[in-house]
Amino acid sequence: MKILLLLNKNNLLILISGLLLCACKKSDPSNKVFTKETIPKSIDLVSQKYYYPELLKPNNLLVKNDFIVIQELTNQPPMHILDKKTLQYLNSKGESGFGPGEITDSFMFDFGNDEGTFWVYSLGGKTYSEFELRDDSHQPTQQIKQKENFITAINLVWATDSSVMTRMANDPARYIEFKLEGDRINEFGTWKEIEPKKEFKGISNFNLGDLHQGKLLRKPNSDIFVHVGIRRDRIEILNRKTGEILAINGPLNHVPGFSIVGKGSGAGLVINEGEPYAYSSACLGNKYIYGLFCGRNREELLNSEINSTTVYVFDYEGNSKFELILDRSLQSIAVDEKSGKLYGITTDRDPGLAVFSLPDNF
Repeated sequence: MKILLLLNKNNLLILISGLLLCACKKSDPSNKVFTKETIPKSIDLVSQKYYYPELLKPNNLLVKNDFIVIQELTNQPPMHILDKKTLQYLNSKGESGFGPGEITDSFMFDFGNDEGTFWVYSLGGKTYSEFELRDDSHQPTQQIKQKENFITAINLVWATDSSVMTRMANDPARYIEFKLEGDRINEFGTWKEIEPKKEFKGISNFNLGDLHQGKLLRKPNSDIFVHVGIRRDRIEILNRKTGEILAINGPLNHVPGFSIVGKGSGAGLVINEGEPYAYSSACLGNKYIYGLFCGRNREELLNSEINSTTVYVFDYEGNSKFELILDRSLQSIAVDEKSGKLYGITTDRDPGLAVFSLPDNF
């Protein structure tokens, strides 16, 4: 009996060790998952709205130093500048067009490397333009045209003083760093590595990139880059120095259903009807990542003025920290961590700027 009991104990120890080993193998520290139920704290925020007749179709925004830069979808003019302290309208920026010093659109903003300027990426014209914050000039101080080697880049932000980080429309690599002269100098991650691998087997780089469309951002003055998904609720944090990529999946942790239409190089990806959009917008502070989550499908967005009323907040280790519940719907956000303010462009009939105060010691 004693021998049998000893054997049973040994078997039990072996079984427990095996289960622990399996658990360790299954857990992937580079792919974190969160849900609404696992977020440590939920906070309700109340806003004040400011309306400006100059803003006809405001969309994206950037907060830098004492200024708020707002994208104008009508492109006449491409951008507007507000005083962050007084919230007064200051002036417009940019001239629309394809000529020298003109921009086709203000698709994305970037803090850049100079304290007194900001950069705007024009997707249509494939240009990257720097503008002064403190003057009322419409002309950029400098303008960079995309070279042939990275002409298919659809996201573009500064990586160093002489290179940019991009996401390409069709490339095996997920992130590519280019010199301004067009030389490819670094690659980070591949599409064949992305999870779930079984579900994406046989899907082209082009179609995987399409499924994982989003916004690429750089943490100010750092080697950290964050990509936030529009179609899939997935955020990736790239460390340029180490090459490591950390993914945050949630709150739905859902790969939208899709089908591939066509064959060969002409095959395209079509998202199934009824699938919800993921993140509408995002911004990066020195402390946190802020993701404005939509969670609504195309029909819901068409039949309502409600776009996004929730902001998920993460640290740069990929941990979910807060859920911010907004009292009005927004389409884009920017956060000033020093003053404790969250800014957003509203989605109502007369869109304007909403300003929220974050809690003390946030």
